[in-house]
Amino acid sequence: MKYNNISASEFVRQLKAEYGEKKMKLDMEDGTVSNIDYGSNDNLTNLDTDYSSGSESGRDDDIGIYESVKLSLQFIMLWFSANLVTNSSLSYTSVASQTILSSTSSFFTLIIGFLYSIEKINQNKIVGILLSFTGVLIITKIDTSSSNPSDSNAVILAGNLLALLGALIYGLYTILLKFKIMIKNSTRERNLDTHLFFGFVGIFNTLLLWPILILLHFTDIEKFELPSNNRTISLLLANALITFISDFCWCKAVLLTSPLTVTVGLSMTIPLAMVGDWVLKGFSVNWWYLFGAFIVTVGFLIINKDEKEDFVSNRETHDESQ
Repeated sequence: MKYNNISASEFVRQLKAEYGEKKMKLDMEDGTVSNIDYGSNDNLTNLDTDYSSGSESGRDDDIGIYESVKLSLQFIMLWFSANLVTNSSLSYTSVASQTILSSTSSFFTLIIGFLYSIEKINQNKIVGILLSFTGVLIITKIDTSSSNPSDSNAVILAGNLLALLGALIYGLYTILLKFKIMIKNSTRERNLDTHLFFGFVGIFNTLLLWPILILLHFTDIEKFELPSNNRTISLLLANALITFISDFCWCKAVLLTSPLTVTVGLSMTIPLAMVGDWVLKGFSVNWWYLFGAFIVTVGFLIINKDEKEDFVSNRETHDESQ
């Protein structure tokens, strides 16, 4: 069901209705529902038929408002933490290094996905993982040993570690999102309204996490103040718009394909980030740096090629079973 063209009152009514249906279904499964509480036998029969029909009725294939609210509440801290550490890493390391290290989320996605029985690990994916980590080690080594007069080795290393932490959280977020929308005992997934989901994630982040700003302010970690000039305002608005578009496309791609397939798109930002550092910041070209980036990219391509084959195979198996 789409919620783009309904009023606020209708939205609230639909949310209450879905909550009531969910509660009734749980009570029916527990055997605690009664006619006095919920109506006539005909209503219970119809409700049981709706839910037992599963994919035939299509209700179990759609994630409604109530479940979207629950899902967004479960993910706001992961979402906030991932963006916090990823953006913080840019203060301590180069854009290219941050991009490359953040792109290792495919590795974490593969491992966590295997633990949740969402992804499969085979020889090709292991080779891709080893290549990716080799490239990561080269990039980190070059960054900490390069002569940057403004930053110490410890500062750069801290930035690289923050970027890796962001990749880990993004990998965890991606797999848990996929895990939550999958139908039990099936390779099929339910339909998630991405607009609705991201809307609630944004609302809950704004309403529930603002006390962190007060804590950071009074501990002198990050002073809270309004933008001092138009340039800062423009940067904030541009960053917010770009982040929203990239995160929305990323989430939509995860839902339409698979977590590992999406990472190939992330890896394609590596060359552009390097060019930006060289042209805008005047960084010198390091051939070991290029070699590390090349190895990371090759590892991503191997992993995602194999993942694409798995995706096509699962799709064909599902079509044959219908």
